[in-house]
Amino acid sequence: MLGDVVLLMVLVFVGLWFWQLRQMAEASERHAKRACNSQNLQLLAVALQRARPAFGGNSGLSWRGNYLFEFSTDGVNRLQATMTLHGQTLLGIDWPVFPEPEWQHAPESKRRSCCG
Repeated sequence: MLGDVVLLMVLVFVGLWFWQLRQMAEASERHAKRACNSQNLQLLAVALQRARPAFGGNSGLSWRGNYLFEFSTDGVNRLQATMTLHGQTLLGIDWPVFPEPEWQHAPESKRRSCCG
C-alpha cells in the first residue's frame, strides 16, 4: 500500500516536470519569434540544447534551459543563436555577427530628432 502511494507521487512529480518543460518550449518559441521580428529576420527552427533543474522562478523548482534557434537574414543563409531561459523567463540571447537585412526591408528609425 505504501509502495503504491510512493509510486503515484513519483509519477505525479515526473508529470509536473514534463509539463514545465513543455511550457518552457512554448515560451522559447514565442521569445525567438519576437526577437526575430524585432530585427526583421526569418525564424527557421527552435530546438532544446540543454535543460537542467534550477531553483527560483515562480514555482521554486523549475528548469533552466539553453535553446538553439536558426534564423535567416536573406532567406538563403542559415545562422544560429543561443537563448537562455529560466522557466518561462528569457535571460538572454547570444547572437552571432550577421549582415543586416536589405535596406528596403530594414526598420525605420523611431528616434525623435533633437530640434523639432
